[in-house]
Amino acid sequence: MSHETYYGQHNRSVAQLYAPPELADIQCALFNIPPDIGYENWWRVGAALKLQLGEAGFSLFNDWSAGCNLYKPKEVLTKWKSFKRIGGNTATIRTVFHLAIQNGWRPEKTFDTTPPVVDKARMRREAKAEQQRHESKALEATQDWARAKPCSSHHYLKARGIKPHGVRIEGNALLIPMRIGQKMWSLQSIYPNCSKWFMTGAKARGCYFGIGQLTECLWIAEGFATGATVHEVTGHGVICALSGENMKVVAKWFRTNHKNTQLMIAADSGMRGIAYGMAALKAGIASRLVYPDFRPLDGGSDWNDYRRHYGTDRTREALNNEQ
Repeated sequence: MSHETYYGQHNRSVAQLYAPPELADIQCALFNIPPDIGYENWWRVGAALKLQLGEAGFSLFNDWSAGCNLYKPKEVLTKWKSFKRIGGNTATIRTVFHLAIQNGWRPEKTFDTTPPVVDKARMRREAKAEQQRHESKALEATQDWARAKPCSSHHYLKARGIKPHGVRIEGNALLIPMRIGQKMWSLQSIYPNCSKWFMTGAKARGCYFGIGQLTECLWIAEGFATGATVHEVTGHGVICALSGENMKVVAKWFRTNHKNTQLMIAADSGMRGIAYGMAALKAGIASRLVYPDFRPLDGGSDWNDYRRHYGTDRTREALNNEQ
């Protein structure tokens, strides 16, 4: 690989200051980074490897990820497939070298660890356009919600063994309102085959669906079925973040706006959900984190699966146990 290929927009005088990375350098740097570095940095490393090495980087990413106690091969492969080998990536191989040096790596060569150049004017334009799109989708979601009917029965509810908790139905789709405070920003649609869809182009970050009353103890869960299960088992209010990535963001909003409320995380058993729950715990946003522990042959990934396997009493006991 030439200096010009690696450095892209860097000029030649800058490129001459640094050594171009070779595979051995990348391997050495990577294994100086702990794989439990946190979900955000974990996926940044994966995105950087995909950008630099293409599909040939997967085995390296997978081997490194296997050192994390939350490692699940299927989740690693799914995340890898989501990475795009295109420009605009905020993670490059320089990200890997920077994280390695932060964690004590002292390479013999000098590598460029500067972050990618950010076009601030372009970011402002894109942010403005995104806000306008979000407002338009919020109006669309509000109108769709107004047309929908209260739900009393749906195949998804029967399959999961949960109550509707105020969701609505339009056609054969179960509609989950996604709000921040009193404002509705989007809808999640759940179909009889249990597939889930979000409104394209709508705001998702920080949005949630609440079940029950705002109590002194409030659970943050990922999906609707999980949140419904936790509420039905504990009687506490539950906030459904509707994605693992969103759990910490939602928890932070409630910590800021409801300072006297005890926040607890009911994470899924996957490495993504647990990692985000741990991030909220370590940041002092949440006071407790629990996740379901299944017997090896039972399968399952969330608290709804856990209740269907082991029953309500055992689920209540597990949720009350500190992990």
